[in-house]
Amino acid sequence: MPTTLSSNKPMARIVGATKSLGRYIAWEPSCCDRKQYIHNHLPQHVDRNPFIKTFKEDIEVDYIIEKLQDVEILYITAHGRTGDELYYFRINDCLYHGQKIWSKWHSFLHLLPELKPSRSIEHPCFFVGSRPNYTHQMVDFLPSLLLRNEIGEVIPLTATNLIGCHNSILEQALTYDRSKITSGGQFLELSHLGESRNSLTWNGWNIKCIHFRELYLVRHLSVFKAFTLLRDTFANGLDKVQDLESTGQDLTHRAIFLARSDNRILNQKQLSYDLSRYYSVTVSKQLSTLSILDKLQYLANFQSFILPPGSENINAFFLANHDSSFIQMIPREFTSLLESPFHSFAALRYNLPFLHRTVFWEPSSLGTGINSASWSLNNIPPIVNPNNVIEL
Repeated sequence: MPTTLSSNKPMARIVGATKSLGRYIAWEPSCCDRKQYIHNHLPQHVDRNPFIKTFKEDIEVDYIIEKLQDVEILYITAHGRTGDELYYFRINDCLYHGQKIWSKWHSFLHLLPELKPSRSIEHPCFFVGSRPNYTHQMVDFLPSLLLRNEIGEVIPLTATNLIGCHNSILEQALTYDRSKITSGGQFLELSHLGESRNSLTWNGWNIKCIHFRELYLVRHLSVFKAFTLLRDTFANGLDKVQDLESTGQDLTHRAIFLARSDNRILNQKQLSYDLSRYYSVTVSKQLSTLSILDKLQYLANFQSFILPPGSENINAFFLANHDSSFIQMIPREFTSLLESPFHSFAALRYNLPFLHRTVFWEPSSLGTGINSASWSLNNIPPIVNPNNVIEL
């Protein structure tokens, strides 16, 4: 039977990406003055200083890679249909998860210092990670694998790529161009390591601990660098997409609304009807069923994108035409999002590299859910293009 521990344990010591846990083997500062970029392209009424402070790591550093020795990974999976995956790295009396803000939501933290490893891996590994969530898999985990290919022999060729568990999202990306994405590297799955009798259960979570003699870990990867890696990787698919401009078709006023498949947009049905009937906006709810190449081919038909809060927006960010423009729906007023690091990261982080061609559409009324709201066409902003501004 899996082990169940009591909750009367001390809280774990959580550290962020800038706390060294091993030896830095590669890092790169940002390639340009991103602070000035933020100043130039944030909405005028937004205070720049707290915004820059919130996203300081993304703005100042592109990536940090460390070599860790004798580190333990706490692999945490959710019971039930979601099958969620989380990771904590335990070394030198520290626990590292990523952005510290997310750890406040993890009720199992007090258990992590006590769990003993159920297996030890002696050969070197490179942590890639996986998660059965489209946004996190494509933007937070896959770019680590792409970064390994870019930096070359900084990571030993013998290091095995380490993930939690293969999922359909990762496999779709690998199917697109496996040789380019993995450089032929093998995968090791945490889900197949360790014995279940040494695992721990807590409030719907299953936790097990695996020891690694040598682990290479991307401690930080900026969202700017992540989207650059994604666009560079999948850009070869653009060669297979028909050049609509060369056929004389005008894309200037072709807009699409990437509707959600849930009820987070409370008035989505009416909104979709009005956008389609009165503004000739295409409404799409089918992107999740398409392959990456099919998404490229489909999104190439549009120049302006109305993006919902949540995961559908990243399709436009790394697959749409490089000069397209975005109306980003946000679930709170922009200034109120900055009052909470949680809401700032959840709602705004993926937009950072695209501020120069994004306007934000604030809700007309809020729902009871944390990210649910209604939006009114009465306050939809004009679309920003690199060369001009046009009314929808």
